[in-house]
Amino acid sequence: MKSDRPTQTQIPSLRALWKEAFGDTDAFLDIFFSTAYDPCRCRCITEDNRVLAALYWFDVTCENQSFAYVYAVATA
Repeated sequence: MKSDRPTQTQIPSLRALWKEAFGDTDAFLDIFFSTAYDPCRCRCITEDNRVLAALYWFDVTCENQSFAYVYAVATA
């Protein structure tokens, strides 16, 4: 298994995992992947180039403290 940033070719697998885990529509995922998605703020676990798990985050500052807002954590 490998943990790394996703590649462009893994986006269909990321979308499929998200749909399986959360039931969101293609329309929602189109918006997410065209506006909020950044491979630098995503990590996925792969094996033989298959996406087994993924998570995403936004960098956030609140009351002068920096942290990551982690969301959409999913495993196959």
